Amino acid sequence: METGSQGVYLSSIVLDNLQDVTCRLRAKQYQPRKVRYLYSVFKKMRKVFYLILTGLALGILLAPGRGSDTWQKITDCLDDLKSKTKDTMNDLVGGAKKMAEKEKTGAEKAANKW
Repeated sequence: METGSQGVYLSSIVLDNLQDVTCRLRAKQYQPRKVRYLYSVFKKMRKVFYLILTGLALGILLAPGRGSDTWQKITDCLDDLKSKTKDTMNDLVGGAKKMAEKEKTGAEKAANKW
């Protein structure tokens, strides 16, 4: 074989292998080890999440206090969480606006120098 024909032969082998790999990926026959690992981790996390929700529901149903008192505590807790989240978001937005204004004035100063 000549060197030119060897290069063509090797490139055709590489192309065939590449097409084979893409066909496997498209058919979802090939799952890398990381994907399988993450899938198993997420399955376990989902089970833990369901167990926590079940425990929470049973805790609410079997609570020693009256139902109205329990629901009042839950709504108070959720209202506190809502207000804390709102305050945090307002602080983040305020900080972002201050930074944007600072960058804007810096850009205007740089533009005025030129």
